[in-house]
This record gives sequence, structure tokens and C-alpha cells, in this order.
Amino acid sequence: MSSSAYVKFVFCNNLKFEAIPHDIPLNAERLEVSFNNIRNVTYIPELPLLSTLDLNFNHIEHMSWPALRVLPSLKYLTLGHNRLLHVKLDTVITDLPKLTFVDFSYNELVSVSPYEFGLPQVTNAIIHHNPYNCGCDMAWLIAKMACLESCKVEDKTCCSSCAACFLIDNQKREYLTCGTPRRLKMRPLSDVSHEISGCEKQGRPPEHVTGTYCACAKSIDMLNLAKPPVYSRAAFKKNEGNRISVSIIMPIPTEY
Repeated sequence: MSSSAYVKFVFCNNLKFEAIPHDIPLNAERLEVSFNNIRNVTYIPELPLLSTLDLNFNHIEHMSWPALRVLPSLKYLTLGHNRLLHVKLDTVITDLPKLTFVDFSYNELVSVSPYEFGLPQVTNAIIHHNPYNCGCDMAWLIAKMACLESCKVEDKTCCSSCAACFLIDNQKREYLTCGTPRRLKMRPLSDVSHEISGCEKQGRPPEHVTGTYCACAKSIDMLNLAKPPVYSRAAFKKNEGNRISVSIIMPIPTEY
């Protein structure tokens, strides 16, 4: 068997490494460096064929996102069970044109934008079990979770209408919960949309204040609105006399 056949899959698990090894074969396609003692990722060897990088179960607190640029074929990036406080895939996503799957579950993420998760290019994001701060910065995700909850049926039609298909696989919605504020701790994101207000006044980015509305928070009277917003069909309740009662949360971005 040729030597190249031996290096397509490289496993460096449970070796007490404190950094990614420098001497990974150039033609490696899968690299696992899980269950080690890595705290900071500042260097990644140039691996033009690598499609999978598995860094699960380390102690990673800092990730140099630009270091990923040496992996132009990367499709799957797993960083679950670490101590990441931030994700900045938006700074490098244009250099990773094939990246579609990320795993950031079981980290210390408090506030992340959809772009920092790699959306819309990333089509599957595993992001449960993080102590999210359920405020305006996470309103985009709270809105999507509430929309999915209102559908009741997990299918492509539902997730498409909520622009949230990147969330539909491999995670239960009850595992996406608030870490703060204290009054919302351990509450599912899908259940706190009515607790958030004033985000537009705080100058939140456009993705937090434009898009399609979805059912769940409070009833409004369509006849009392000078310029009613556009709602999804799921938002409408039954007619009550001459009035239409609509349940809404905040706008859900439609570009993801």
C-alpha cells in the first residue's frame, strides 16, 4: 500500500497534546485532535485537502480564526466541548468556500451574530448548551427558535418559513437555553421572545429589525396599526368580529 494511503486520516486523540502538531501529512483529509489539553489555537499546518477538523473535547479558550485560511477544502469544523467565549467565522468564511457544518456545542458562548456562526454559507450549526445572554444581541436566534416552536412539526417547510433550517438537525430545541439574565436562566430560547423589548431603540443591526414575523408573543390589533408589518401565515389567529388578532415576536431575518 502506498504511503499516501496511510495519511488521509490522521488521529491524534488522547495524547495530551497542548497544540495541533506541525508535522501532519500534506495530503491529510481528516484530522482529529480530540481529548487533548489544547487551550489556544494559534497555528494550523497548511493542509490543502483537509475536509474535516475535529478539535472536540479540549480546553480551547482562544481560537485564531485567520489560522483556518490554510484549509481551503474544509467542510466540517467541530469545536464542541471547549471553553470558547467568541466565534468569529465571519472574518474567514470567504477563505473557506466549502465549509457547511460547524459544531460549537458545550462552550461558553454568550452572544454571537449569525454571521459569526458562518451563516448563510454554513447550513448545519450545532450550537446547543451555551450560556446565551437572552437580550437584544441574541434576539435573532430567539426569534428563529420561537418560530420553529410555533410550527410544532419539524420539517423543511417549517424551517424554511422560519429561515432556520441550519438549526433543524442534530439538536433538541430544549437544549438551547438562556444563561443570563438570572430571571431567564435555563429557559428555552423558544420561550423568551416576549421577555425582550426595546431592541430597535438600542440600535440593533438590521437583521434584528427587518424580515418576516412569526407567531408567539403578544396579540395586536391590525385595525389599530397605521402601517401593519408583513406577517407569515403562521402568525394569524382566527377572526374576532371585525378584528384580526395576530401573535408576534420580533422580525425574523430572512436572508439565512
